[in-house]
Amino acid sequence: MAFSDGPAATAAALTEISPVPVRNLGAVSPVPGTCLRINASGNITSASATPTVVIGFYLGAQGSIGSAAVLAATPALPISASAASWPWIMDWEGEVRAIGQAGSVLGQGQCAWGGNSGLAAAMSVFPFPVTAAARTVAVNFITTVQLLIGATLSSTTGSPSITCNHVSMEISG
Repeated sequence: MAFSDGPAATAAALTEISPVPVRNLGAVSPVPGTCLRINASGNITSASATPTVVIGFYLGAQGSIGSAAVLAATPALPISASAASWPWIMDWEGEVRAIGQAGSVLGQGQCAWGGNSGLAAAMSVFPFPVTAAARTVAVNFITTVQLLIGATLSSTTGSPSITCNHVSMEISG
């Protein structure tokens, strides 16, 4: 979908880190049962073990992530004080349950997280969304939207920075 790294998130606020250019998904015309698969990856750096980060997939307009719909988000992931461009990989899969303006998607995924273990140990795997209620999401399939990647750091202690290097989406069914 994109071919350049997204901007790094360094603030303790929801920040768009989508690789660029962000592609317009067009008015997706799925049918119930259509499968959506999303993969994203990047790296995290920090000099303090104090902050955590939530990474998520959002549907909305580029530059307006604060008003975008949350498709799925990880739990708060711990960041190591020695994280130096350590990797993260997120995979999410959802099934369209309803279409139209009041559409919905049921999905879940996992995040392989190197931000607290680095390269010396196996990556930790965190499922997301954590609650069953958060796995069904309202989606307006009538409007044109963009797939956005967002990150929310809990604090700026240790100058944490998270970047997304890759995102892809597959629609099948």
